[in-house]
Amino acid sequence: MDNYVLRITGMTCAACSARVEKAINKIDGVKNCAVNLTTERMTVQFAPSITDLNIIKNRVEKIGYGWEEIKKDMIDDDKIRKEKEIKTLWQKFIVAAVFGFPTLLL
Repeated sequence: MDNYVLRITGMTCAACSARVEKAINKIDGVKNCAVNLTTERMTVQFAPSITDLNIIKNRVEKIGYGWEEIKKDMIDDDKIRKEKEIKTLWQKFIVAAVFGFPTLLL
């Protein structure tokens, strides 16, 4: 059994990730497919003697989503991007709290 991790693009809700999982699990030779919406990652386990990664990639495209292969440096980029997003959200929260608290007191 081979394990691969792909980044799935274009998913916006839990129904999207469920749709991808369902479509990939229907392919002959796929033992397990798990899609994580928040990380946009799909982990798929399949028998290479029955199917191959290109069939899986084509099925993802056929149902209307994109895919990218995950490389080691992409994981680091993802972590940096998420840390920046968290920092931005904290800054917005602090600004909202500074202006919202006096309004609450009034």
